[in-house]
Amino acid sequence: MRRVDDTPLLISPRRIAWLFPSISFVAAVLTAALSSSGCETPVGVKRLGRESVIHDIRADAVDSGVASQFSIQVLARNDLLDRYRGAPEDALRDLYRKVVQERARDELVALAELSFLTATKLESKKHYLAAVVTSYAYLFHPESRGALDPYDPRFRIAADVYNSALTEFLKSPSGDITIADGVHELPAGSLEIRASRPGFPWGPKEFGRFLPAYEFAVRGLRTRNRNPGLGAPLIAVRGPAGREEDEDLRTAADFLPSRAKIAATAFLRIDWKAGQSMPGRVSSSLELYAPFNTIEIDVDGLKVPLEADLTVPIAYTLQKSSIWRIELRALFSGESTEFKPGIFLTQPYSPGKIPVVFVHGTASSPARWAEMFNGLQSYRELREKYQFWGFIYNTGNPIIYSAHLLREALENVVRTLDPQGKDSALRRMVLIGHSQGGLLTKLQTVDSGNIFWNAVVSGGEEERDQGADQENLLRRVLIVRPLPFVARAVFISTPHRGSFMSRKWYAKFGSLFYKAPKKLLDVSRNIVVRDPTGIRKDLAKHIPTSVENMHPENPFMVALANLPIAPSVKVNSIVAVKGTGPVEGGNDGIVEYKSAHIEGAESECVIRWGHSCQDHPLTILEVRRILLEHLGQPAK
Repeated sequence: MRRVDDTPLLISPRRIAWLFPSISFVAAVLTAALSSSGCETPVGVKRLGRESVIHDIRADAVDSGVASQFSIQVLARNDLLDRYRGAPEDALRDLYRKVVQERARDELVALAELSFLTATKLESKKHYLAAVVTSYAYLFHPESRGALDPYDPRFRIAADVYNSALTEFLKSPSGDITIADGVHELPAGSLEIRASRPGFPWGPKEFGRFLPAYEFAVRGLRTRNRNPGLGAPLIAVRGPAGREEDEDLRTAADFLPSRAKIAATAFLRIDWKAGQSMPGRVSSSLELYAPFNTIEIDVDGLKVPLEADLTVPIAYTLQKSSIWRIELRALFSGESTEFKPGIFLTQPYSPGKIPVVFVHGTASSPARWAEMFNGLQSYRELREKYQFWGFIYNTGNPIIYSAHLLREALENVVRTLDPQGKDSALRRMVLIGHSQGGLLTKLQTVDSGNIFWNAVVSGGEEERDQGADQENLLRRVLIVRPLPFVARAVFISTPHRGSFMSRKWYAKFGSLFYKAPKKLLDVSRNIVVRDPTGIRKDLAKHIPTSVENMHPENPFMVALANLPIAPSVKVNSIVAVKGTGPVEGGNDGIVEYKSAHIEGAESECVIRWGHSCQDHPLTILEVRRILLEHLGQPAK
């Protein structure tokens, strides 16, 4: 062999072969050298730590926006992985053909998840609907192969894809949810939808707007309570319905606030026929439910819980609500134009459920019960047996007058909701009062006789003119009897013997700015005009405030403290005491323990906290225990 320039080679081919016997040997040597130098091999591991690896293992379309490892497995074993990355719709079409033939559950959930990802990428309604249909097929199709295993993560992936895809499919360009009939295109075939409200108590005129609960974050509440299950969790928004002022004409709807927000759930039920699959048209029903009435539904003989967000409607209701602004205003004004005194429902009336009525305290509002309401409704056993109401009033008015408004409001709501007296649950009502609200609550459970009347009006009740409307009002205010439908009273931080804060100079100074309700002023002044000796003259000039009423030496306070609660009413007490000192000598910053303590209570729970303890976790737990006891159930 010669070089190009014809000079002899110094090394012959034989000598080269002797020096390097084989190319494979050289490769082996080089590989070993590279390995020993620390370079990565084609296959190996890298230690990242538990959190990072678990996150990658559990990542899926809904939580992380990526395909789960289960779906990647399905793509890989069907030789569709690379194709999906380049042309996802074509890959899904091929996978669908295989799924239709075999109906294997693992491939159904993969198709559902991948359809959801494709829908998100392409903003495609038909792919969102395909994700709903295929995840539903994984969960319920009678001919799907493979058992449903609740321990298999794919079970929860299918449920999450169903819920999220249904929400996105129902969402309109404005962001609202549309509940309507229609025929909708799928990647293969079509789906006919019929809308109905089998578990939602009102029609579109009352509740015509729905919002996706998944899209709202919550602030200001300790926990976000969800009922896990299937369905699109929604916020139902009531329209601006007017409230009937004539009590004789009111209906149940009049006690639910205008523009109220409540939880709702949309569920798409697919009517599979034997042997039926896509393509072709499949029928379905889009069903609307209220989770306070319907917690689970029947799907082909299976009990299926409904997904619901119980906290978002509460936070949405209180978002920018003017109710926060009236708390101090209502202390100094006897009459409010923004919120009229009365009972309001937090959800549509549910016959057969016991009402729990929250009564707020001084310079407060029903908004201060949000944490309590949110906490209690998180327990299914309470949601199934109780409905939660609230009472709003101007907290500067005389306590006995506010108690009169509460009494008449309760009588009116019971009369309106159950005119024939068939709902026995209404006759097991529980009143829960905080601070001054506890005093209003007590006045629904006692027989005052003429003790308050004689303190205000000259002459016995029978000696007064029974025909005067204003004196009849005064009589209704001052002479109280136990309400027959109140079965339990729960007192929280209640000043049964007054509050030491009422002695402070600023409490007396604040009373100078109080404006009494016109109705009370007219009554007192007119009685004085008709009969100068008929009423205490000081009351004609100045109606005492609630703060003045709560002075420990005030005659009203002393008289109320000595009135026994009716034997038919069960009593529980929750007392707040600040610090770690002896309970008996302590106080909550507003009320002393010896004032909040009430004799004869079935239970007394002391919370080491300040006066506003109604939102404390231990208070909520104690109220839960009491409500379970009211049902005859032990707390777990």
